[in-house]
Amino acid sequence: MSKYIRRLVFPLLWVAAFLYAGTRIKPADYVYLNCLYYLGIAVYFVSTGSFSIHEWLRSIKKGKKFWIPVFITAVAMLIAVILADWVFRGVDTGIAMLQVRNVPQLIAFCISTILLPPLAEELFFRKAMIVTDRSKVVLCATVIFSMILYAITHTLNIFGILSVLIWSLPFTFAYLKTKDVYVSMTAHFITNIIGNGIDAVMILIYMLSA
Repeated sequence: MSKYIRRLVFPLLWVAAFLYAGTRIKPADYVYLNCLYYLGIAVYFVSTGSFSIHEWLRSIKKGKKFWIPVFITAVAMLIAVILADWVFRGVDTGIAMLQVRNVPQLIAFCISTILLPPLAEELFFRKAMIVTDRSKVVLCATVIFSMILYAITHTLNIFGILSVLIWSLPFTFAYLKTKDVYVSMTAHFITNIIGNGIDAVMILIYMLSA
């Protein structure tokens, strides 16, 4: 477990710094902080060898064995988001709404809500945090730890945490079932494109028409 702890020291400190900075920064600048947070996590895990574009491509080439769980996970994630929105409709979840009023903010928005989260979050909260080769107790403990920390990085509001826990279920289950982080990563990327990609396009259209 010492290797497990050493692997998580930097990202856990990075999360702590992110959460602290989030309470001090202006709302208009939060999108840049969000971008910096994901960039730091992604760079760390890529630099430590947790990600390989060649392994991702090999997974993609598996055909149905890869794409069926990806599709199921993506659909499950969309359902989870709809379910969470329905359960907590009208409730303040404390989940930050990123302000986008200019081109630099739009670029930061796209990077931190579409491109980097699938890479950073799946390598951190699934691959690095969940221990699958030990006892069931260790497995359950690390799964719970990863899901709660994942939720906390989105909001410190109790209702928001519960909402994000619902979001985390499809990706967590996909990783546990397939033991292939690239399944959850690809599904995560697809759902981000569908959700946040549409928001980015709508923001761009609004900015161009203003």
